[in-house]
Amino acid sequence: SFPSPHHSLALEKSINLRIVPTQPQCTAPTHPAGALDSSLIYNRLLALLLTGDIQMDITILHGCRPAGGYHLITKTDGATLLEIDHRPALDVIAELLGPQAGLSWEDYAFFVTLGVNKGEKFGEYREEDYANRMCIGVDAERKGLVMFETDLTAGTEVQLMRRSLGFQYIEERIQEILARTSSRSPLFAFYIDCAGRAAAYCGMDEEEAVEVQKALPREIPLFGIYSGVEIAPVGGSVQPLDWTGVFCLFTTGESKSK
Repeated sequence: SFPSPHHSLALEKSINLRIVPTQPQCTAPTHPAGALDSSLIYNRLLALLLTGDIQMDITILHGCRPAGGYHLITKTDGATLLEIDHRPALDVIAELLGPQAGLSWEDYAFFVTLGVNKGEKFGEYREEDYANRMCIGVDAERKGLVMFETDLTAGTEVQLMRRSLGFQYIEERIQEILARTSSRSPLFAFYIDCAGRAAAYCGMDEEEAVEVQKALPREIPLFGIYSGVEIAPVGGSVQPLDWTGVFCLFTTGESKSK
């Protein structure tokens, strides 16, 4: 988790719970642990029920845009994409990336991301209409692309996604959700971030979650988690997502002056 010090202090004033502030970090422990009050707990699931006049608004932070047109998946085997446009999947991806990318097939894991547009096919790009699917390996013998999810089946249209090298979009998206909820009073924010976006995994020099902390006003409590799969409404239904950050803002209708 990554509550920052000033955000966690604001949250502690509202609830009877000790929060341990940390800098964003992502590890894969054998026995996942969590801190609750003064105790360290392992392999537990925490459920939180919120009641009253509370509203949750969501914005999706992909940090990706389509790098080209649509391509049709034509053959799969479980989570492995064997053919795209009736050609070996790895050949198609290598062609789309181009030789200037300097990547071998082995480099595709946690780098190649395919997007599924759940909105208008040829409409203006909307981040909230895309469900990203991340490659986690290759099947060199069959020239297949091994994906994290199994829902990319024959007949699905996908686009190769280009990742942003900057974090400017983060502040823009958070400012949008703050403006959208400006008539309500913020209670706290919760950020669910793909573990693959952590600097240790994606090769970036800076932590993307730190930029979320910077973009949010200090008076709004913030906490978050790294996850394996994110969930958010996309194209009218709830979708599992890869390589995505989901920023949730909880607000109340009570006057801000209270």
